[in-house]
Amino acid sequence: MLKWHSPAKTPRWLRRSTSSRMASSSNTGTLRLSGDQIVGMAGALLGALVTAVGTYLELRPNRILGGDSVTAIAAFGPGAWALLGLWALMFAACLPGTGRTGAMVRGLVANTTMVVSVLLVARRATAFVAQSGDVARASLGISFWLSLGAAYIVIFSALPRAKSRNARALVSLPGIVMIAGLLFTGQLNSLSILVEYAVNADSFNKALVQQLSYTLGATGIALVIGLLAGVGAAKNPRLEGPVFATLNIAQVLPSLSFIGLLIVPMGWLGLNFPALKALGVSGIGWAPVFVVLLSYALYPITRNVYTSLKTLDESITDAARGMGMKPIQRLFTVELPLAFPVIIAGVRIAAVQTTAAAILAALVGGGGLGQIVFFGVQQTATDLILLGVIPIVALSLTIDASLRFVETLVRTAQEGGLT
Repeated sequence: MLKWHSPAKTPRWLRRSTSSRMASSSNTGTLRLSGDQIVGMAGALLGALVTAVGTYLELRPNRILGGDSVTAIAAFGPGAWALLGLWALMFAACLPGTGRTGAMVRGLVANTTMVVSVLLVARRATAFVAQSGDVARASLGISFWLSLGAAYIVIFSALPRAKSRNARALVSLPGIVMIAGLLFTGQLNSLSILVEYAVNADSFNKALVQQLSYTLGATGIALVIGLLAGVGAAKNPRLEGPVFATLNIAQVLPSLSFIGLLIVPMGWLGLNFPALKALGVSGIGWAPVFVVLLSYALYPITRNVYTSLKTLDESITDAARGMGMKPIQRLFTVELPLAFPVIIAGVRIAAVQTTAAAILAALVGGGGLGQIVFFGVQQTATDLILLGVIPIVALSLTIDASLRFVETLVRTAQEGGLT
């Protein structure tokens, strides 16, 4: 006769061991790489790679002749191994479980790496020029620029973990501030790009002022016109079609073709109106370029003004109407203040776009930093090209960051007021 036996109970010690292993497995399973850690690892690996191989410095006997392309290890010796150690530390700060502390560490180490890299290349350039003569040139190689880009990838990966404004500033600003200090104190003067600046200082300063004039002038006038056009299109449906049809046509025209189309009419205006001629309006020069930049800047501002007004909460405008406010009062005291962050976003897009596009002014005698860039192309002088390009990039990033900061402040103030 068969008897049924209940399964034996699992011993307590075995249950405890199994449960602890399962808990351990569960805990280790949660130690996964987040998106910012993966980005940080990629930046650290890229930085280590370009530090170990590739041209970090190009040492030439003069501006024209070719020279020696040297790696960081060949140029700096033990200093290069210190750089590799910093990249390894950044990689380690991206490992699972490092959390916010790891993010802060890798951000600060990335800033340190940038400063150390600049110091090393400056010291090597100074020694090379002292040894080879004043006409010798020490140019920054592609690996140096890639290492700076890799450092900023690591910094970018750390920013989402920095919750407070002070923490974000601590992660993103020290490297820039210290490099700027080295620049203004003359510690980097032996680098070829700064030698080019010393030779072309007057032309560069004039071109920089022209570049800023294009950006600020075109964006400022576009803001005034865009406010009027955006409000008109939002309040009067019959204006919406013509306004955006015109702006769309201007937006899709290729910039060089657009400038070419304006040469004849702008030349006619300059010939027939003495006041415009006195301002320098002609078929070539600043005038056609300014009109093109203004046309490009109008679209994002007008679109954002229109969108911000059309998407306002109707209950807010109804409340203002119920208080007896007239349409013009509602517009200036309620609607535009609430739409201000979106309008600032449009201004930011327009300003950055204008800063970059103003490089084309040099093609028609309009000056600007494009003049430095194209002169460098003619001379096949890479450092001269960089002397024109780097300020354009720096201006664009500065304008973008500044207006983003203003936008954030306004949004924070509005949220605080609404709560």
